[in-house]
Amino acid sequence: MQHRSGTGASAAAAKGRPVGRTSAGGGLRFGVYFYLMGLLSVTGILFLVFYHQGDGLALLASEKDQLNQIKEQFLKRIQQAQFAAPIHHGADHAEGRPQSNFRPQGGSSEGSVASAVNWAPTLRPTAAPTTQPPTVAPTFLPTLKLTTIPATASSPKKQRRKPKGNGGNGGDKRKKKKKNKARRYAGNEVLDVEADWAVGGELPWIEVMPTKKIPLKKDRRVVFRDLSLFAMDRSPGPRSTVPGRSRDLVLAEQRLEQHLFHQNQSLADGTTPLDEAIETLYRHCGGPVYLGMATVKDDLYWQLIENFFYTAVRFRFSDCAMIICISDDKCLQQCADARFPCYNYRYRAEYEGEPLPALPGEDWEPPQEDDKDRALRAEREAKKKTRARVPVMEQIAQVKLLLVPKALQRGVSIFLLDLDVGFLHDPVHLVRPFLETPVVDIMVQEDMIFIMNRSHAGWRSWFTEPLPNIGLFLVRGNAKTQLVFDIAWDKYRVMDDDYAKQQPGKDQNHVLDAMRIARGTAAMKYAYYDNNTVPLLDKLVLKHGNVMELGGELLAAFLAEKGTIAMHATCYEQSTKVHGLRAAAAFWNPRHYDPLARTITKVLVYVSEQQILEEVRALIFLAMATNRRLIVPNIIGDPRPPPGRSYPDMTRIALVDGAHRLWPGFRVVFLKRSNGRNDLDVDIVEPGFYWRIQRDYDDPDAVTPLFFHPAKHSLLDVKRLLQQEPFHSATRIVLAPDHAQGDMAAPEDAQPPVVRQYRAQVASLLARWANDSVGVYPQPYAATRQMYRALPEVKPARQDGDERDQSIVNAIMMGMRLCKNIFHPPAGNRTCFQVCD
Repeated sequence: MQHRSGTGASAAAAKGRPVGRTSAGGGLRFGVYFYLMGLLSVTGILFLVFYHQGDGLALLASEKDQLNQIKEQFLKRIQQAQFAAPIHHGADHAEGRPQSNFRPQGGSSEGSVASAVNWAPTLRPTAAPTTQPPTVAPTFLPTLKLTTIPATASSPKKQRRKPKGNGGNGGDKRKKKKKNKARRYAGNEVLDVEADWAVGGELPWIEVMPTKKIPLKKDRRVVFRDLSLFAMDRSPGPRSTVPGRSRDLVLAEQRLEQHLFHQNQSLADGTTPLDEAIETLYRHCGGPVYLGMATVKDDLYWQLIENFFYTAVRFRFSDCAMIICISDDKCLQQCADARFPCYNYRYRAEYEGEPLPALPGEDWEPPQEDDKDRALRAEREAKKKTRARVPVMEQIAQVKLLLVPKALQRGVSIFLLDLDVGFLHDPVHLVRPFLETPVVDIMVQEDMIFIMNRSHAGWRSWFTEPLPNIGLFLVRGNAKTQLVFDIAWDKYRVMDDDYAKQQPGKDQNHVLDAMRIARGTAAMKYAYYDNNTVPLLDKLVLKHGNVMELGGELLAAFLAEKGTIAMHATCYEQSTKVHGLRAAAAFWNPRHYDPLARTITKVLVYVSEQQILEEVRALIFLAMATNRRLIVPNIIGDPRPPPGRSYPDMTRIALVDGAHRLWPGFRVVFLKRSNGRNDLDVDIVEPGFYWRIQRDYDDPDAVTPLFFHPAKHSLLDVKRLLQQEPFHSATRIVLAPDHAQGDMAAPEDAQPPVVRQYRAQVASLLARWANDSVGVYPQPYAATRQMYRALPEVKPARQDGDERDQSIVNAIMMGMRLCKNIFHPPAGNRTCFQVCD
């Protein structure tokens, strides 16, 4: 057997492979197996020889004793080998990847068989060694006491049964080799997680989620009991009389002017390292640093930056807020004009190949490169020289995974926020359990992923799996959380596919993996903010239907009952991110919510897609021609399902009082964009625009109805009326058909009494509809449609209008269209990328 083993080693060396490339556990087990089988075979042959010589009965007892001795010897050797055999790191070692630098004191410098498990410690402790090393905390966590489960004998791990037929892999039975590019972090200890959580004593904010059976994988959730959420009062002071300079905007500018970055420009201009700037701000404001990252390649992103800072002013944490502009002069210039505290980050190429920093208390040595590593590095450097600029997502990953976590070494707590996260209430409610539960290192939003059941019985059925969403990520500054980002950066920077590195979410995926690793190897603890406290808007729509997108008091009352503090519009793309936050009342911007803004709107009833298209075109024309904002309302539709649709399909479309259905206003029109702006110079606001102004900002003006005769007036006639008094100076215009057929040229007091009475009744209904957050329709759909009259079409204005009118019409015909499938439920269970298309 020894000769055979030597032959195998020689053959491996002859082929250029290092000896021991197989995993330590697998190679040892096969060697022991064949060794034992060989001895048993020899013993069997000797037994037959002696037995046939007549001494078989006499030797039977001694043979039994001999076999028992052999068995005991091999069991003892297996136990010793499992705790003393060196690790052969295989492909990672050969390719020069960094080895694990997380090794508890008292263990072997090379780790154990458990350390060879891919990126995680074994969950089934193997047989106990003869002498168990003492439990000692890792050197880089001097204040943390790690308790371990005593290693005991366990049965071998069961193999997972593969689904029969074509389930999951199309019948392909070829084995796929999974190659690890990054270093291993698993130690040779298995943490007693339950006992380690108990170190924190009473945890009134934390509860165990019934999601996993294995103690190591049991998730925790932040619990809010008896949480009282109240709407904040409006800002005090007199009402502004200057359009575009509301009272809240003036107060916000005064508050932002007091930020530390304006007092010390060196903290923001990039001369101070980012981690030092974050620490200085943290020491100055005394709380977690609210941190976001952005580039202003599109004016929509600038609206999200405005929301970030005006939200900070609204809830009084602006002294702790900052944005990192990612190599973007436009971002810096607009921040300077608005007096926003933004940090000037510039990409540094030397960071790209920077090795993973050593953890405190360890001497980390860079790995040795082989020919493949050198060729790969040369290829990457050649690609970087050929591209004019490093992609933004790679720069964001560098900031998020490498530079910002350096502040964690300094003990700084950071609240990482995506720009599509908005707050309905003061985020101090989220920070309080974090401050009062120091045993928890990270509090993060709970996301969910849809996973298909690939078993034979449940084929093509779906279930959800909770996972962290680092779009809302409150992290404590210590060595354990620094380890999370170190692992994530190590895994991100060794990615071979440059295209994959440029895609959104890749950095987040590595952080999620690193959190699981640090949970099992460094006792890092995290807890979820659940889907009621910080929901994802697209998941609410998936579960409750598009009534969640109507906004206003409908959604506000629902979220108040759930105790919602923040909203995340992660799956809403482009302009719909902003509209999603506005619908949830999680968008704060005194520039947007201006009580003196001039707007125009009209009740829209769905008859056909072509009719809606023509009316939206006409409204956009009037808004552009008179320099007004356009309110696209929630559209009223038939409560009965359209042909070819069944009632179960329609449950995801809002049904109001059983009388009519409503379709969200921001899912009506799609504006084409180029160079970061709409092709059409029109600002579309949400249906609950004046409801938000009334609730949170100031008292708006009264509604001014403009009556038109659909059969007599063209769209140009309506435009001329809007340019005359009293409509020209009015802030809120609501268009309505005049069924009384009054004289449009005569003033209101000169109209016949019947006309005045009719218009007064209609004006009262229009005011109620316009002031409502969603829209109030006093009559059912059938009666409303019978009295409904559409605006004149826009195409005749191209022939009869002036040069500016013709230009506007041409731009409208080319620059907008309707969203697809209005009043049709979205197909499938995916909620991303189906907002308007």
